[in-house]
Amino acid sequence: MPFICTYQLNNGAMSANDEVVFQRYVDGSFGAYHSHNVPIAEVLVNGLSGFIYSNGPGFPSTQGKLETGDTITPETKIAYFAANGEDIPYGRPYAVIRLD
Repeated sequence: MPFICTYQLNNGAMSANDEVVFQRYVDGSFGAYHSHNVPIAEVLVNGLSGFIYSNGPGFPSTQGKLETGDTITPETKIAYFAANGEDIPYGRPYAVIRLD
């Protein structure tokens, strides 16, 4: 059964002293099912370029309301995705950061 979930840097995806600044959404990642992790947003992490990736199979469906320069916290709703119950990353971050 599919569920709608929120991409967040929750469950330890970022440390308390990390500064994550939104740059843009990766438009091509939305609107299709992906069986692997895909980049959903470009960010600056402590001044370094990087991307926020999905952390499991799913359907990135809707972008959030972030604008360039917005600061992202673990509670920030970055975007939304649909996933089958067994594919939701329970107890793990729903999204992860990778630096270039």
